[in-house]
Parts: sequence; C-alpha cells; structure tokens
Amino acid sequence: MNQNITQVTTSLNNHVKVLNGIVDNSQIISTSTQSLNQNITQVTTYLKDNFVQIQQQTQVLYNLTVILQTANGNINQVSGNLEKNTPLLDNQINKLQLLTRQLDQTTQVVYQVNGNLGELLNASQKSQQSNN
Repeated sequence: MNQNITQVTTSLNNHVKVLNGIVDNSQIISTSTQSLNQNITQVTTYLKDNFVQIQQQTQVLYNLTVILQTANGNINQVSGNLEKNTPLLDNQINKLQLLTRQLDQTTQVVYQVNGNLGELLNASQKSQQSNN
C-alpha cells in the first residue's frame, strides 16, 4: 500500500509539474496575446490615420482636377477668342500699315513744301534786296 501511495504521489507530482508547465505556457500565451493585441491596435491606428490622410489627399487631387478642368475650359475659350479675333487684328495691322505709308507720303510732301518755302523765302529776300 505504501508503494501505491508513492506511485500515486509520484504520479500526482508529475501531473502538478505538467499543470505548472501548462500554467506557465498559458501566461506566456497571455503575454504574447496582449502584445499581439497592442500591435494590432497600433497597426489599426496607423491604418486609420493613413486612411484619413489618403482621404484628404484624394480631396486635394479632386480639387486640383476641378481647377485644371476650369483652366482647360478657359484656355479653350481664350484660344477660340484669339482665332475669332485674328482676322480683326490682321485688318487693324493692314490699316496701320496703310496709315504708315500715308504718313510717309505726307512727310515727303511736307519736306517738299518746306523746301519750296525756303526757296520762295530766299527769292523774296533777293527781290527785296534788289528793289532797295
């Protein structure tokens, strides 16, 4: 009977060791689980922050797209106006060239008149001197 008690005690001690090992493993698993949960929380927070930043950047890109579309419309409108106004500008340039030629001709006439007036003045002075 003593031997049976010894065997039972040994068996119980072995079971206690196994149970203590299980408790130790459970504590390790619990610590690992807590660490994993913290890591998951950090990753989740990081992803949420990044998602918010992505949303903000998406809004900025959308706003830029609207601005670019508006600018493109304005460029097309200006281009259309330039094309429409080109004949008018050509006409104005032609008129300016004609006015320049006319001004040149008028200038030549003024030079001739000025020369003629000079000759007339000289002739008049000579005539007065010969009369005196």
